[in-house]
Amino acid sequence: MTREALQEQNKQLLQELKKARAQIQRLQQMVEKLNDATDEAYLKSSYYEADQACMRYLKNQVETLKSQLSNSQEKNRKANEEIKLLNLERDSAIENMAYTQDEAHKDLIHHKMLEYELEATRSDCRRLKFANKQLQEDNEVLQQKVEDLEHSVEERHKETTEAYKSMSEMLDKHEKELSKSQRKIWKLEDENKNLQERSKNLKNPRGAGRKKNDDKQKKKYKMFSNLIRTRISMENIMETMQISRSTYFRFLKRYKEDYMNNSNK
Repeated sequence: MTREALQEQNKQLLQELKKARAQIQRLQQMVEKLNDATDEAYLKSSYYEADQACMRYLKNQVETLKSQLSNSQEKNRKANEEIKLLNLERDSAIENMAYTQDEAHKDLIHHKMLEYELEATRSDCRRLKFANKQLQEDNEVLQQKVEDLEHSVEERHKETTEAYKSMSEMLDKHEKELSKSQRKIWKLEDENKNLQERSKNLKNPRGAGRKKNDDKQKKKYKMFSNLIRTRISMENIMETMQISRSTYFRFLKRYKEDYMNNSNK
């Protein structure tokens, strides 16, 4: 292959590399926007507002139900106490009637009064029993409402979880596309490196002259720095760059040192 052909192929590879880098930059911007928008999307979504409103509503309902239940229990307790008092009064009235049997006229009047009080007591007992029954029914209705509200909260939580899962899957898809593009850039850079070396050999077949610094390591570190800034996980970076754990932590140490030096300036 002639030198002109190599130069032409090198130009084409450089153009492809430039396009790939532009695509990587766009993908990085999309990933950053998605990372920022993911949290904001939920906070600004109708799910979040509905959840908050539902929770406030549920708290108010629970407090109201607790208050109603407490009032119902208090009324029931008072009703039971009134029944006991009425029973005591009835027993006392019967005892008093036994002591006044010697006086017929008084007994008759007293007996009629006791019958009237007894009937009133029975009427009060029926009324209190009916009120107690209604309180029990109201208590059952309130408990059912609490269960329905808890079920509604659980369903709302499931919907919110599914929406968040969908957003996470979208982010994973973009990260995979970014990794694929990075691997393509790495391949193009290797090909460009080989072509440059072959071009140098044509210029200087014996390899005379002074070699440059390790450009490949510099390019790898630059690529590593760009990936770290996009907040990609360690596994994805290692897979994209095809590097080992030791190389990853060596680059990470260097990146932290550079970051601290730049911060101190």
